[in-house]
Amino acid sequence: MTTVAIVVRAQDGVFQPMLLAPLGARYATTLYRLTGCVLRKITPDGMAPCISSLSDLPADIFVFVNVPIETANHMFLEALVEQTMRQDCGVASGILIDDKRLILHSGWETNPDGTSMDRYAGRAFEPMTIHGIRSVTGISPHFFAVRRAQLLAAGGLAVLSSDRMPELLRRLVDVTRAAGLKVLVTPYAVATVAS
Repeated sequence: MTTVAIVVRAQDGVFQPMLLAPLGARYATTLYRLTGCVLRKITPDGMAPCISSLSDLPADIFVFVNVPIETANHMFLEALVEQTMRQDCGVASGILIDDKRLILHSGWETNPDGTSMDRYAGRAFEPMTIHGIRSVTGISPHFFAVRRAQLLAAGGLAVLSSDRMPELLRRLVDVTRAAGLKVLVTPYAVATVAS
C-alpha cells in the first residue's frame, strides 16, 4: 500500500487535518503539523516528538499544504498521489479556486516570448474548464506532492519551514527539470480558499 505523509501548517488551524484526513482513506496516511521549523506527527494527544530528518517520515509520497484550505474535492489526495507516482513526474499540484469558484492558480506555462502565464487564472471553474493533466513550467506553493526520491534530491527537510515552502518548491522544480521529469497539474485535485 502507498504511504502518504501530509504536512499542514499550524497557522492554518486545526481544521486542515480534519479536512484532509478522510481524503486519505485509500492510503496509509499520516498527518504532520509544521510550526515554524518544527515538524510533529499529529496524534490524539498532540504530544509527538519533533521530526528532524526524512528518515523519521516513513512515506512514499509527501503532500505539502501551504494555504488555509476550506474545502477539497473528494479526489483531491487520490489525484495528487496518482500523478506523483508516475515515473515521469517530479512534482504535482492541482487547481486552487476561491469561494466564488474563480480559478486562482492552475500552473504556469511559458509563452513563445519567454514570459510565463497562468492561462486559466480568473476564469470560472466548472468541471471541464481544464481538460486533462498538463505539464507546466511552474506551480505555486499552495499545495504540491512529491515522491520521497525527489524530496531527498532537493535536500530533504533541510529547508522545510512554514515560511520557506516556496523555497522548497523551487528546489523541487529545479531537481525535477535537471532529471528531465515533469511538473504536472491535475484538474482532479481541487482546493478552495476564502477570497
